[in-house]
Amino acid sequence: MRKENFGKNTKGQEVFLYTFENEQKMKMTVSNIGAVLTNLWIPDKDGNLRDVVLGYDTVTDYENNGDTHFGATIGRNANRVENARFRLHDKIYRLAKNDGENNLHSGPNGYELRVWAVKKIDEKNNSITFSLISPDKDQGYPGELHLDVTYQLQEIGIKITYSGISNTDTIFNPTNHSYFNLNGHQSGNILNHKLQLNASRYTPIKDEHSIPTGKIVPVEGTPLDFTNKKQIGLDIQKNYPQLKFSQGYDHNFVIDQKADVAAQLEGDQSGILMEIFTDFPGVQFYTSNFLENVQGKEKAVYSRQSGVCLETQFFPNAINEPNFEAPMLKKDEENTYKTVYQFSIAL
Repeated sequence: MRKENFGKNTKGQEVFLYTFENEQKMKMTVSNIGAVLTNLWIPDKDGNLRDVVLGYDTVTDYENNGDTHFGATIGRNANRVENARFRLHDKIYRLAKNDGENNLHSGPNGYELRVWAVKKIDEKNNSITFSLISPDKDQGYPGELHLDVTYQLQEIGIKITYSGISNTDTIFNPTNHSYFNLNGHQSGNILNHKLQLNASRYTPIKDEHSIPTGKIVPVEGTPLDFTNKKQIGLDIQKNYPQLKFSQGYDHNFVIDQKADVAAQLEGDQSGILMEIFTDFPGVQFYTSNFLENVQGKEKAVYSRQSGVCLETQFFPNAINEPNFEAPMLKKDEENTYKTVYQFSIAL
């Protein structure tokens, strides 16, 4: 493991980068600002390393561009909450309206902007655990939440584990918001990437504000059908209301219960294949529809569809939707969720 100084944030707190490497020459760099995944180098079909996640070069860039959420740990609640409010035990809790009238990714003072404590480094197992204490009423949520996020560089990929415990009932729905481009973060759009989602159903959205209708419907016969591997760009321009609402893909897919792999993503130039395993019930598939000339790391400029997000999580607005499983965290009971990204070369 290599630890490097990444500078200081606007509060004067020191920020560091932690880099791990395995025997397959994969390398993972994470930071204690936002428990962010900043770099992920994967060998391509020719054995050359490609950094496959979008990111920034400086702490200042991460602080000034919190709305992109590059590589960020999102909490307490990923995705959208309708009207920025929810009811829990007959009490209404109000959140920040940072996405029109709705709340997105818990609000403007996100976990990705905070400096986390480094709780444990296990060099033998190539892992690091970041820890954050979120006080009662933080972002509007009840309960003091203690959250641990562990990144582990495994033999053929990375594993992210989220563990949370609260002193009162609350909402707990974390995710990682990495933008993947398996051809390399600076290589242009991802429209020729091939994607398979082992999800025969999805949660359609009401309109351009991306709040689900509450229904769970089949993908069959729609441009949202990725049950067989296909190019992301094949149907993205179709005149279909769901795609028009979000200007591309930005939808929650219901992972089939019998599915081993939740998703497979293949880089058309690199030959890198990424497989996702998770115990979350859903995955938000987002084609970075709103990136516009973002100055990224290594002088890269990220534009629309420069990356693809596959955010494992509970369904959007699940707090308010009786038809969805609520992401509840009971008082003094620890909840743990895991997501694994495995890499290989596509055959």
